Amino acid sequence: MSINLNYANLEPHVQDKFAAVAAKDPDGGTAVEWFEHLVPESLQDSSHETEVFMDGGTVTQDVYVYDQGRASGHWETVEHTIDDRDISRIEAGANGGEYTHDNTIMEDSSINRSRGGEDMTSTEYEAAQSAETVDVQLIDGSTSAAGELSVGTSDIVAEMPAGTDLAGEALGFASEALVAGIAAYKVGSYVYDNCPSDWDQGEKTIATGGAAIGTAALAFTPPGQFVIACYIGFNIFKLGCKAIGQARKSIV
Repeated sequence: MSINLNYANLEPHVQDKFAAVAAKDPDGGTAVEWFEHLVPESLQDSSHETEVFMDGGTVTQDVYVYDQGRASGHWETVEHTIDDRDISRIEAGANGGEYTHDNTIMEDSSINRSRGGEDMTSTEYEAAQSAETVDVQLIDGSTSAAGELSVGTSDIVAEMPAGTDLAGEALGFASEALVAGIAAYKVGSYVYDNCPSDWDQGEKTIATGGAAIGTAALAFTPPGQFVIACYIGFNIFKLGCKAIGQARKSIV
């Protein structure tokens, strides 16, 4: 009998999560099998990364900021929040759905709970997969520090399949510019708000512009478009699911 060392090295309270769902499995799946099913392989070698993926947490992204009066600069960190997840059943329990491998997926808890006793739609399933892809890119390869995760900019860039163009062909240059503008605004706003208090307006503008231009450039590349598009799309979808959940509650 082989031993899964990744599971064996999990903190006991993290192992308990998989033992709890294994106890509900009518097929008799073990806690180790549930661990392998629910947690992306690239995160399985870290108890902390596994816990952040399931329960949420904070990761940081490095952003390059130009120093005042110099051609050089330094790195600042931007925080990203990873939402907590539920083990969601594709066919709802109210409709006979069981906790089996082929009927479960990790999903944002707010979306799962807003759905109530209804089955998961194909759109919700795809959104859960997209959110997982983005979050894994943010978490993977990070280092633990004071209960948080730190990840460099290179770690969040997803590799695109050959020939894939997410924005160029589908939406054209105007859409690319819009996405780039949104990303640049988000990063630029962060840098401006965190400039030293003794900097004057001109120095803040130069630093903010440098960070925004660098982010916009990333947004024009296929990997940058992929991460930004997934992030924006999932958050719009999440907002819609919450609205639907509220409507369902008001009807009831």
